[in-house]
Amino acid sequence: MFPLTLELVRRIGAGEATDLDARPQLSSVESSRSWRQYSYALRPMGLVQNRKGVLQLAPEGSELLADESRSRLASSMAERIRLFAEVLELLVREPLTVEEVNAELIESYNLDWASVNNTRLRMTWLEVLGLTEWLGERKQSATADGRSLYATWEVVTPPALAVHDSDEAVDIPEAPEEIAALLAHLAANEGAQETRNTYNIWVPSPKEDPNKIENLRTCIAAAEDQMEKGALLGFIADRFGLKRSSVDSMLPFIRAAGLLLEVRRGVFTATPAAKAWLRSGSDIDFIRILHANMKFVGELIRAAKDNVPRNDVYGQGITYGLNKDKVRWLTAFMVESGLLIETSWSSVQATATGLGLIETRAWRKARRVRRANRTSSRSSRNH
Repeated sequence: MFPLTLELVRRIGAGEATDLDARPQLSSVESSRSWRQYSYALRPMGLVQNRKGVLQLAPEGSELLADESRSRLASSMAERIRLFAEVLELLVREPLTVEEVNAELIESYNLDWASVNNTRLRMTWLEVLGLTEWLGERKQSATADGRSLYATWEVVTPPALAVHDSDEAVDIPEAPEEIAALLAHLAANEGAQETRNTYNIWVPSPKEDPNKIENLRTCIAAAEDQMEKGALLGFIADRFGLKRSSVDSMLPFIRAAGLLLEVRRGVFTATPAAKAWLRSGSDIDFIRILHANMKFVGELIRAAKDNVPRNDVYGQGITYGLNKDKVRWLTAFMVESGLLIETSWSSVQATATGLGLIETRAWRKARRVRRANRTSSRSSRNH
């Protein structure tokens, strides 16, 4: 696992990951996967980022390239992966089995993990990185290197994990001009809030390509230049191995979401805002477009300001005219874009980035307009 990760980081640093569907020839494995599939593991680790369909090293990836040590990767994972350092903390304290570690995590952090898979994956990485070792009776314990490295980490206590660090610095990129105009219109026009749609959402997400935003980006990029409807839907069906009939239901959504424009009968192209998103490569810009065109996008982040059950979020969505399935799709977009985290299998919480985004000037102004409209509506009903 470590040699493969290191080789991938080296290749990406050398600029080789320009085609996400290509399979690199790797010396550390006999049969390689596509760059896209590798990105699903490397991005959560904070090592790489997707920029306009090209994988590039994130700052953490560059640091690993400069210091190709197991301890460097371990420290990066401890900063990025929830409960990674906390698992090592338990094994520094005493030898434990996978089941014992899992039970302690569930009790301490109020998790509802249905199996030990999440715990086992963390413990496997700790072993691979030389921080733990096997003892008798199926127990693992921290090695000397593990104890030394753990002493340099900051570990989150269970009570602190449930609370946002309101002072955390959040670097939110400015919206491109085309997208900023959409948000400005939303904030300046009293009726724009309520005229946003609640259309059915569907994006290809097969098991081998599960990232919904990335898949949607692929679909929209195909229409960056004008493209006939049949050719566009045929491309999407072929690209994701779907029946053409399954793809037909996607077209109304991407039009309603403000991503696709019919320039003449049967001919489509990406909207100016969508093209700006393709240029920036930022998932946040996609969320901005979605918020400007669909209800309960920014509102969803606010609904999850504190750690809340998914069912509570679904209930909030109903008040905006969305059903559970639509809210589930929007939640998935938020998690993929780093604006929400899944605190358990059944709960979500806004990240510092998510909270920072909805507190930007355009989103705050739009919220004030919506509140004024609701107050006016209630006043009219009372007279």
